Amino acid sequence: MRERVQFSPEMAAAGIDPISFEVIRGALQAVCNQIGVVLAKGALSMVINQGRDFSAAVLTPNGDLVMQGEDDFPNFTVIQPLSTKAILKVIPAESMREGDVYICNDPYLGGTHKPDVRMCRPVFFEGELVAFVSNSGHWPDVGGQSPGSFPVDACDIIAEGLCIPPLKIAENNEIVDPVERMILANVRLPVVTRGDMRAMVSSLRTGERRLLEHFERYGKDVMSAVMQENIRYSERLLRAAVRELPEGEYTWADYIDEDPGKPEGERTPIKVQLTAKIKEGRLIFDLTGSDEQATGGVSAPISMTESALFIATKAIFPEIPVNQGVRDAIEIVAPVGSVVNCQFPTPVVGCQSGAYQKIVNCVFGCFSQIVPERVIAASPSLLNVVLGGVDTREDSPLKGEPYVMYCWTEGGYGARFNADNGTFIALYASGTRNQPVEMFEQQFPLTWEKYELCTDSGGPGKQRGGLGVDRVLRMDGEKGSASVMGDGEKHAPWGVFGGNAGRTNLLVRNLNADREFNIGMFRSGAQIAEGDSIDLWSGGGGGYGDPYVRDPEAVLEDVIDGYVSIDGALRDYGVVIRELDWEALEYDLDLEATRAARQAAESNREKVVTS
Repeated sequence: MRERVQFSPEMAAAGIDPISFEVIRGALQAVCNQIGVVLAKGALSMVINQGRDFSAAVLTPNGDLVMQGEDDFPNFTVIQPLSTKAILKVIPAESMREGDVYICNDPYLGGTHKPDVRMCRPVFFEGELVAFVSNSGHWPDVGGQSPGSFPVDACDIIAEGLCIPPLKIAENNEIVDPVERMILANVRLPVVTRGDMRAMVSSLRTGERRLLEHFERYGKDVMSAVMQENIRYSERLLRAAVRELPEGEYTWADYIDEDPGKPEGERTPIKVQLTAKIKEGRLIFDLTGSDEQATGGVSAPISMTESALFIATKAIFPEIPVNQGVRDAIEIVAPVGSVVNCQFPTPVVGCQSGAYQKIVNCVFGCFSQIVPERVIAASPSLLNVVLGGVDTREDSPLKGEPYVMYCWTEGGYGARFNADNGTFIALYASGTRNQPVEMFEQQFPLTWEKYELCTDSGGPGKQRGGLGVDRVLRMDGEKGSASVMGDGEKHAPWGVFGGNAGRTNLLVRNLNADREFNIGMFRSGAQIAEGDSIDLWSGGGGGYGDPYVRDPEAVLEDVIDGYVSIDGALRDYGVVIRELDWEALEYDLDLEATRAARQAAESNREKVVTS
């Protein structure tokens, strides 16, 4: 579904043909990629330079998204234009000058949570503002009451760390010293933060230079016309795709495990409900019916809700280029004061693992009723895990220095219509990477004892969900603390069309040993002593279709690969497999016994339905 390019009058007047249009679009993509390369190479934190928890973008002079990096964190796709527009409301474009860079991390000004910091730089050509280049990166700490700035028990957003309103961080290509000193005085890792901050500023200068090269080559009129046409092109494509869908209203709901801000005995599940309405070529996402905003930090500001709806819609229509046009083709109804449109000063640090993830799941659930071949089953929730303390290792060059180790979980995606889905993926964040365990052990007082796929964790189905990951790390320092902001311990990633749920998340100190303690999904400051272990289990994706019609040969391959156990093959798929020689990977698939097992299971299911 790629509509033929329909030229606007501006395109025709500029003399732009389809080939030139595609070439310039590719050049804009390259600008974003180059911003990302410089940022990753210059940043000091592992979160950015290894995990690639960042994004880069080119925007129009009024802040509309034109292009983002190919491998960037998609969550930031909508956030960067919203944040840039929020900055423009505070700092008018007329007051901006060449060499300026602006910074902001306020979740209620087009943001996510406070650790995600955004910057933008105005680009001038022949004295006229022609574009913005922007980036966003996750800093490992922005202050607040717990290392890593994921305070589960924060009573409001003020307690979640330093809030940076729209400020000028660079002027005439020089860092504004008072602003930098103010920021560094409020974080636990000033040296690392200084490196990340300056890498972000420097990468935008690279982006400006590369973008101006294209303005000089093609001229302002051509570049501006292509930037605008790129947006309108995506909007036309999505509107055309929606017109091909059956009209109707399609509803789905998903649940956050609990409100971590309430007392233990009062923590009930929080509903996120979405109705996708298709009427007269319009796509309306109506979140009416979602619960009210939470006391704890699992709600989403409207910017995160827009981002979730954008990303999920784009996943369903992957052929449509990513830019402002996708957002412009969507209408959103999000009740003020609800968990999907929370209001200041509601805490939001867990919005990505909370409301954001559930909104994405709901989009897939709604569209499973419209275009089932385009969706996936549910995927497990993100876990944000932070260890903090002082490095006491005798042989460490960092002895005596404070540390903040932040990692997020990789798990399995929900299964697809025609295939099993991937594993070791940072969920709904395809641009991020697994951070190397060797670098964790070098920089922090811990040792990784296990990092492996978890057998039987993928949701059984005709197509199997991606597997979860089991990780165990051991504390090597004298003492520290563990904090986690996650979800998905109580509500498993659901399957679709008869597929079963994947495994849930889990975080435990000293599993099956002395001082065993379930840290859970919502905890600040759990004490960790030398020799303690932390078992971190990320979940698997839900299955797609009836597991009892999965090809027995595919189940056998899963057993050989260690994805499914022999017991799991019989229990979940009705497939009978016997081990002949484990070391030689020799197994016997008994097809006759499999047919009998599946017939017995089908008979039992019919009895349950009848009763």
